[in-house]
Amino acid sequence: MPRCLRRLVALIAAGLCFGAPSAMAGAWTRAEGTGIFITSSGRKVAPVGAFAGGIPESDKTFAQVLVEYGLFDDLTIGARVYGDVSATDPTDGTLSASAAVRQRLYRDAGG
Repeated sequence: MPRCLRRLVALIAAGLCFGAPSAMAGAWTRAEGTGIFITSSGRKVAPVGAFAGGIPESDKTFAQVLVEYGLFDDLTIGARVYGDVSATDPTDGTLSASAAVRQRLYRDAGG
């Protein structure tokens, strides 16, 4: 990999690690009227040694988006979209989507 490309990748990685706010997704419901929007992307190469030289068996780039919104204080709705595309086989790609509803079943005295 050329030196300038390595520097660009390192600069982008540092910006993503230190410049982006942290994301919180989990099993808890969102407060009414609040939401989150999380994106992730990357590259999957097998075997990893293909980065140093040679032709990889699999080389995919992926992207994912997760959205959650607190419809009510005890009800959260969400959706996720995932897609990947192969650089080694143009016919090998995936696109999937899912939706979710999360309902709080119990709240103790502490909140």
